[in-house]
Amino acid sequence: MTQERNSKVGIASAFVLAPLLLIASLLAMGGPKAPASRFHNAPLSADQQKNPYAGKAAAAKAGAGLYYLSCSSCHGNDARGVGDARTLRSGATQSAPDGELFWFITTGEPEKGMPPFTYLSEQQRWQIVTYVKSLSDSKLKRRNLTGVPTRSSQARGK
Repeated sequence: MTQERNSKVGIASAFVLAPLLLIASLLAMGGPKAPASRFHNAPLSADQQKNPYAGKAAAAKAGAGLYYLSCSSCHGNDARGVGDARTLRSGATQSAPDGELFWFITTGEPEKGMPPFTYLSEQQRWQIVTYVKSLSDSKLKRRNLTGVPTRSSQARGK
């Protein structure tokens, strides 16, 4: 009977100690870590910024011109990337919230070759965000926002 009692006490102790050990190890490591999936380590506050031009064709068109002047030398005229600069048509750029992309355009990452574009107005930076978000390959198949004539637009006389 004593052996059975000691066994039950041991099991009960394990159920109490296991969560305590887990909590202690998390505290020792500095607590739970935030997910590392933020676009270029954008702060959580970037998510609070809403794109006032999202989905607006006129803003995307204005953003296309600004993109050509400010971004195409590194990311290419077609936004597929040049050298170390990544494509903007897919991946993290297309899946990032607009606010995180705006934050990154504003602050840049100079040590990795991305300058901050604070010389552009807030409106212009949002227009670039709007244009870049319009560049996913699936969206471009439905409409031509690049300003580059396509065969179908030439056939329609546009």
